[in-house]
Amino acid sequence: MRPRLLTSCSLSCLLWAASGLAQAEDVISTDRPGTAESSTVMAPGRFQVEMGYAQARESKDAPRSRTHTTPLLLRMGLTDRVELRLETDGLTRDKVWLPAGPSTSRGTSDLAFGLKWQMAPSSESDSAPSTAWLFHVDAPTGSAPFREQGLRPSARYVAEWDWGTWSLGVMPGLYTSHNDANQRYVGGIFAVSLGAQLNDRTQAFFELSADQLTSRKNGGNQVSIGTGLAYRLADRVQLDFAVARGLTQAAPKQQWTTGISILF
Repeated sequence: MRPRLLTSCSLSCLLWAASGLAQAEDVISTDRPGTAESSTVMAPGRFQVEMGYAQARESKDAPRSRTHTTPLLLRMGLTDRVELRLETDGLTRDKVWLPAGPSTSRGTSDLAFGLKWQMAPSSESDSAPSTAWLFHVDAPTGSAPFREQGLRPSARYVAEWDWGTWSLGVMPGLYTSHNDANQRYVGGIFAVSLGAQLNDRTQAFFELSADQLTSRKNGGNQVSIGTGLAYRLADRVQLDFAVARGLTQAAPKQQWTTGISILF
């Protein structure tokens, strides 16, 4: 099944399942659609699905290519301060236009297992940020064309400030992976996001993000600038859309994503 068809069917099922949730008292908070994660965690026993469709075009200096993915994040509250996470780019299709002709690869992406630990929740009594740590391990579970080598642990720190209709999030981090020569290296992650609450249901954000900061032999720096909207369709249902443009040679030239998130 192609990613677009799977996503369309899944969204229809999820919308049907969520149709009775509009009167819920609690309000959804997501990590989609930007790179910077939120500092909030799921309440104990609560479960959240964040899924979507994404497309990326590689930079003009590389062989022309287009990648389609179906990103998925599952979050489950374990304690008041800790949630468990499972993340993947899902079904993936990559088409590359080579001199000999186009080549297409299809399959599934690797899985990432992790947790989020909220160190300090937000407080209206002072200007201190809400903070959290995220720890993930990416495992080589995907199809051969998209499977990376070995386990790749990562750690990210999130700090969020809330000033009424405006918010600011900062997320530095580190990860380890393997290059094409099977040598392990350490890379950096960084994102800063400025959010604006447009009304009771709609929020916009502007973001500068670096999915990877590393030397050219390890893949190079991937830095992008982007913007997007999140619209709360119901208390437990959110729709989103975001676009980004690469600022460095190693970053995808253009990216966009759209998705839905549901709190159970």
